Amino acid sequence: MSRMPGFVLVGLLAASLLLRVWLAWRQARHCRHADDARSGRYATARAGFAVGVAACEAGLILAVTLGGFIAWLDRVWGSSPMAGAGMVASVVLAFGLLGAAGRVGQSLIIDARFGPEGGSPEGGRLGASLAGAVVAVAASVVLAALAGQALGWLVATYPTVWWVWATILAGVGLGAKAGLGPRGPSRGSAVADPAGAASLSAALARCGLPNTPIRVRTSPAGARRANARIAGAGSALHVEVSDTLLALLTQAEIEAVLAHEAGHWRCHHLARDLAAQVGLVAAGFAALALAMRAPEIALGLGVPEPTPAGWLALAVALTPLAWFFARPLRAGQRRRFEYEADAFAARHADAGALMRAVGKLNAANATPPASDPLYARVYSFHPDEQDRFARLRAVGGAA
Repeated sequence: MSRMPGFVLVGLLAASLLLRVWLAWRQARHCRHADDARSGRYATARAGFAVGVAACEAGLILAVTLGGFIAWLDRVWGSSPMAGAGMVASVVLAFGLLGAAGRVGQSLIIDARFGPEGGSPEGGRLGASLAGAVVAVAASVVLAALAGQALGWLVATYPTVWWVWATILAGVGLGAKAGLGPRGPSRGSAVADPAGAASLSAALARCGLPNTPIRVRTSPAGARRANARIAGAGSALHVEVSDTLLALLTQAEIEAVLAHEAGHWRCHHLARDLAAQVGLVAAGFAALALAMRAPEIALGLGVPEPTPAGWLALAVALTPLAWFFARPLRAGQRRRFEYEADAFAARHADAGALMRAVGKLNAANATPPASDPLYARVYSFHPDEQDRFARLRAVGGAA
């Protein structure tokens, strides 16, 4: 019986990998017939590369659990008052290094060869990618150490309801992150053209967001990727656009994109997304609290007699697997957000201009007009171009 959790873990990892391979095969078969050959090759390469990263991730999960890494950490840290920080940070570091290697590899191999940047990776891009990866891993390890220490204290202080307080703490942290957003002049500059800036500000005002700053992000030299987003809350609320987007789109198309971003705010998508994140966190903490009542689960996962810090490290190690199975729910919600923002934009701007903007942005970002339906249900946070256009024609009367 004690080995059952290990068999279940291996079975779930195998099932997730087989599902990923099958979905990637479907996506490759679908994109083989894409009208834009470049976007089809890019989507196929991304799907295949993601399978390779997932296989490495599955191996790491087995190594830190059944392979004994967490059990070794538990023996090393023992009853140390910093056990929560040390063990959680150690596991996060292992997965962070793997994730960073995957992101750098995709940027320098897949994106550079097939994606919107094009060409072979330059030395400057390599240095920037590595520097960004190091900073991201370091920040995640520091946050993991703080979170691990706080959670370890909660488990020791409130052994029965710690997961409730942990959810509240996580909700406050996620809310602060979403509400503050990226700030400071280093995050972007104002629109250079005064007349254009006034027109764009007027467009946001028509959407119910007067006096909302518009920040322009400077893209790396030679980059073609273009995007826009709304972030922050209160005095920190702002719309961020890339300089490549401003160069790519006409004034009417930019205003339509801003109306779409305003729709995310006016439809309360940021708040609803935060609520969904907190809900997933609460479910995860509740599941961990139940598991902690059954020591045989940890024993079957390679951690005999785990300390609270050992349980937390186990939870961190299993999070990537849990996220894969929860991703379709999040992806479906995010696609609904995009449809709602499109409908809002069609009421406050030119639906035809938004369609033209979406087409140009997808071409610049090497996004195929359509993905395999099942692949999209699992992975895609944005609807396919064809689906978006059909709905925009219905709500906006665009040709």
